[in-house]
Amino acid sequence: MVEGAGPGGRVLNPLGAGWGADPVISVGASISKETWAANYGSNVTKKYDMQPFSSRGPREDGGFTPVIAAPGASINTTQTWAPGGPVKEAGYDLPAGYSMLQGTSMASPQAAGAAALLLSAAKQKGIELPPADLRTALTSTATHIKDVPAHAQGSGLINIVKAWKQIAKQGKPAHEFSVKAPVDTAIDFALKDPGFGTGLYDREGGLKTGETKVYDVVVTRTTGPDRNVQHKLSWKNNDGTFELSSPQYVSLPLDTPVKLKVKAKAKTAGVHSAILQVDDKKTSGVDHQIMATVVVAHELQQPGYAYKASGSVQRNGTTSYFVNVPEGAKTLEVALSALRSGSQTRFVSLHPYGTPVDPTTTTFCYPNYENPANTCRPDARSYKDPQPGVWEIEVEARRTSPLLDNPHKLDVSLLGATFDPAVQTIAEAKIGAPAAVNWTVTNGAADLQGKLQGGSLGSAKVDKPSISTGQTRETTVTIGAGVEKLDIAIGGTSDANADLDLYVFRGATQVGSATTAGSEEAVSLVKPAAGTYTVVIDGYSVPTGSTTYDYRDVYYSASLGTIKVDSTKAVNLANGASAQVGAEVVVAGAAPAGRQFFGEVKLVNARGTAAGTGSVVIEKVTP
Repeated sequence: MVEGAGPGGRVLNPLGAGWGADPVISVGASISKETWAANYGSNVTKKYDMQPFSSRGPREDGGFTPVIAAPGASINTTQTWAPGGPVKEAGYDLPAGYSMLQGTSMASPQAAGAAALLLSAAKQKGIELPPADLRTALTSTATHIKDVPAHAQGSGLINIVKAWKQIAKQGKPAHEFSVKAPVDTAIDFALKDPGFGTGLYDREGGLKTGETKVYDVVVTRTTGPDRNVQHKLSWKNNDGTFELSSPQYVSLPLDTPVKLKVKAKAKTAGVHSAILQVDDKKTSGVDHQIMATVVVAHELQQPGYAYKASGSVQRNGTTSYFVNVPEGAKTLEVALSALRSGSQTRFVSLHPYGTPVDPTTTTFCYPNYENPANTCRPDARSYKDPQPGVWEIEVEARRTSPLLDNPHKLDVSLLGATFDPAVQTIAEAKIGAPAAVNWTVTNGAADLQGKLQGGSLGSAKVDKPSISTGQTRETTVTIGAGVEKLDIAIGGTSDANADLDLYVFRGATQVGSATTAGSEEAVSLVKPAAGTYTVVIDGYSVPTGSTTYDYRDVYYSASLGTIKVDSTKAVNLANGASAQVGAEVVVAGAAPAGRQFFGEVKLVNARGTAAGTGSVVIEKVTP
């Protein structure tokens, strides 16, 4: 079976990408320098590469995804009557029935067709070619793509001529193996064998630059003669990070586990990968390949709680940075700056689970690229209550960037100012009469040069319902004209492992959704149209059967009232420092039935990112 590796992009172990088990051949999409120029009007210097959208591995269990690469650009699968679909930057039109399409959905049919040719040729020659032998032929003869890491290209670019030559020799079938290798990720507990998989994958183990770490990889030969068979161990596509403590040659008995010791010592931060080959020279092809991947992340810790980097990325290229977010972090801020004029370079932040928390569509998040539908701020974004663990920040230059080389600066920091008390309650407020509130603010993260920010009051509905797996719950919110923002949030599940998803509809049209791994979900609609909105909570997975969760929707409008602050006064706090801050609440009218007044004061930095928030709840309003 052949499948597309998926459009997860150049990120580590994206969930949902390359989901197949080892017998499945997942295929990544590759592209040549000539194809970029001729079919996309985009010039690059790299002779061959993977497409930016093509998912990288490893799999969550440390295994291959993709297994191999195949051409995945400018493939025509258009119906003959459909209008032509060229890429405008290429500078030419296409007739009906021809389009420039790209994707792993194009690469996998290429590989499937190539495999079909090999099967057909084998049948004509009377050669028996079972699936395992076909896979070995494809992976053993694939062409290495220069300067592309192992976890990105798998075994390499499919080479049918070499694969056929190997098949035609009719050598002894390669042995099959089972592998038990350590896996340390944010969700390794969910593996069939928690903490172990088919490949070595250390993302969360805290490996440091220059530090040596030894891993036990257990291999078991499951086919072949019932005696000891000598196998050679070697590395493929290794940047020097990996080596064996075990001898180069190892004797492997049948159905008996043998422990191999793999050492990793990374010279630089980032992701490092290689393929450990286990090969009996008397069989056809390389008997077994084991993916090995380690990550060295930068620590966001005291005293600075920040990481800064400068770099350059070529058009159609990407580079990734890894940072380790500690437990209890309040806000993660990422900022991209120092771009040259016209540069179309963006960043995308990736959750420790391997899922993007920013839009990945190629028309979003880029500066100097016109897209009226884009709501993604290109220079800086923040993430509240970030999942602890290793985050990946991918920087990517679009194919239409006018610059071949795109320099940039990346700033990643933790913000964490705490308001005490977190919620101030005003028992009774009179319409039009200012009510004073005060907080003590303490900075628990990076040094902060900030100021207070007030705004309009909101009308809030707060609830704590329950939900079970497969169940959906609905509620409605009706708002009038002039609403500045509608915020809807869920979280705080009694089942810590529950996964709830949030959808918002206006009529039959979905206007927002939040479906990350876990249950902390939020949707914010800016200047929403007047009308009734339906909020749908989906119990995607609740391991305990049922869970309670916190629900809150708030819409903000000046017609409800304001919370006023002195925004001209600087609030500068070093790590650990505290200050007294205050605000005035002015209510403009009575609260809608079944709802309460709600307001927020934010302490924001120079980029406008909230380092902390204090809330106000008004229990009763009198004339």
